[in-house]
Amino acid sequence: MLHKALLFKNQNKAFIKYIGPNKPRSVQSQILNPLCNLLPRKSMNKILDFGRKALFYARVLSGYEERRIRSYRLMCEQRLKQAEERRLAIKKLPEQTILSEVRRMVEEMQNLNKQLEETEAAIEEYFKPLDQEAQRLMKTQLEGEERTMKQMMKTMHDQAMLDIADEEREVKAQIVDTDQKNKDPRPNTQHLPPPT
Repeated sequence: MLHKALLFKNQNKAFIKYIGPNKPRSVQSQILNPLCNLLPRKSMNKILDFGRKALFYARVLSGYEERRIRSYRLMCEQRLKQAEERRLAIKKLPEQTILSEVRRMVEEMQNLNKQLEETEAAIEEYFKPLDQEAQRLMKTQLEGEERTMKQMMKTMHDQAMLDIADEEREVKAQIVDTDQKNKDPRPNTQHLPPPT
């Protein structure tokens, strides 16, 4: 590619370049300058064209041109591959941004859940003595109510027994009264007022 660019700029210099870079420039100019001065321009161009073709054939036969073409093709393929990779990277950039945002949100939610669990555990730990005290108070209150209920039941039972005993006494007293009335035919007038 470099040789072609030089060919279009100046054919004499391109021909000098094809002769080879190993020869000193003064020797190349020593060979070409007399030829350029001796021959007319048209025939010089023909000689230069022939020399270019001969060098091209020599390069093709030696494999230099094929290697150069192959290396140029590989370089183009590498550039295409790099451009494709850059294009895919640019295309994946929004996806990566979205994925990173989703990951960040998930991490924030996990951290928030963890903080909530830690807060709940701290609250439970803080209120644990209060819960124990409340349970103790509830137990004491229930025991007190149970005692009161037992006392009330005992009192009611005692009262019922007293009522039953009173009724039995009254029944016995009535039985005794009826027996006495049956024995004494005279009416009992003590409780009646005297006749007037």
